[in-house]
Amino acid sequence: MCKNFIYYGGGLPLALKILGSFLYKRSRDEWKSALDKLKQAPDRKKFQILKISYDGLEEMQKKFFLDVACFHKFDDKEEVIEILDSCGFVGTRIVIHVLIEKSLLSISNTCLFIHDLIQEMTWEIVHQESFDEAGGRIRLWLHSNIVHVLTNNTGTEAIEGIVLCLREFEAAH
Repeated sequence: MCKNFIYYGGGLPLALKILGSFLYKRSRDEWKSALDKLKQAPDRKKFQILKISYDGLEEMQKKFFLDVACFHKFDDKEEVIEILDSCGFVGTRIVIHVLIEKSLLSISNTCLFIHDLIQEMTWEIVHQESFDEAGGRIRLWLHSNIVHVLTNNTGTEAIEGIVLCLREFEAAH
């Protein structure tokens, strides 16, 4: 069971600390139940604790991080720097360094990497901006949300970025 929780936490020290405190003095059956629950509906407390590093960022750093987490996971670092520089971000190299220091981002080979739990936290941050209507969120990357916003004309000025990856072309009206 411990290995399952370590795998779920992905070795992220903060997540493991949270999971450990939650499981302390609980039975094996409760551990199994908790693991099943976490796989279905991640614990909000964990996200709030993971969010501490994000909350400590400056506003521009937060926007930069949201772009990387929502749109550029596994992308080449130099390409991301070029893209974000062209979008008006200033000091992208130092911001990447800050995000690495705060354990929100890492670099594997030449690609930017964000831990799955950190990315889930980022998605939750974006989702909370407009819980009921995707058109009120600052970033859209899910196919269903993009189609909904475009089909129903529910987009707002809040939207700062959209990335749509299609496996094949499809008609849109």
